[in-house]
Amino acid sequence: MDECNDSSSESDEDINFSQLAKEENLNNIDILHRLGHDNKNILKQKKKKIKQDLYIYKKNNSKKIINDINCINGFLLTLSKIVENTQNYFQEFFINKMFEICSSFLVYLHSLLPIYKMTNKRVL
Repeated sequence: MDECNDSSSESDEDINFSQLAKEENLNNIDILHRLGHDNKNILKQKKKKIKQDLYIYKKNNSKKIINDINCINGFLLTLSKIVENTQNYFQEFFINKMFEICSSFLVYLHSLLPIYKMTNKRVL
């Protein structure tokens, strides 16, 4: 009978071990759920931080791009003023030189006219 009692006590111990294993399994599941929840919160925080960093990056880059556009615009305005002034100066210079050349050529032609008349008389 002692052996029977021993076997019954072993079966009681087996039940206790299985209950302990179930409790440990439930504890492990709770731990896994807790870890999953914590990881989810960490991922949310990281995602929020990334969005904030991206917003700051876009904001800073847009300011830089606007500044670069303003610099390019200023450079083009200055360049166009230089071209306009150069064009006006060149036009005045060119017109004056052409006027001098044309007037000199007209004076030359006018001086050739009497010589032409003298040398090209018709025979009567």
